Amino acid sequence: MNERRKFQRVLEEVEVTITVQSSPEAPDMEGKVFPFKSVDISLGGLKLWVDIPVPIGASLELDIVFDHTPEKYRHTGNVAWVWVGEGLIEWHNIGIEFDELESPQFEAWESAVLVLLEMKQSDELI
Repeated sequence: MNERRKFQRVLEEVEVTITVQSSPEAPDMEGKVFPFKSVDISLGGLKLWVDIPVPIGASLELDIVFDHTPEKYRHTGNVAWVWVGEGLIEWHNIGIEFDELESPQFEAWESAVLVLLEMKQSDELI
């Protein structure tokens, strides 16, 4: 399998509030705000479990809150991929790639994610 990931993923459920900035394939979603939980996170993006269809290419603003730090992190990003699951309800996993990896706020994000990686790795050693 060809690995396309640039950054290591951490399985972590954190609160993520998205605001749909633009969505050419679903313009009725623009401006709407949705609370979700992450499936995993990385330095360059995250995966969300969502119960509404957010199309590929949608531009999002994301507010992210970790349990281990009181800070709120704000990113902008785009939906890079969508995977649809079936069951009693239709659900989706969406992959979001952040836009800004060089901003001053990114340094704080990087520190928080690296702390989380260290915590997960030390838990695995116990």
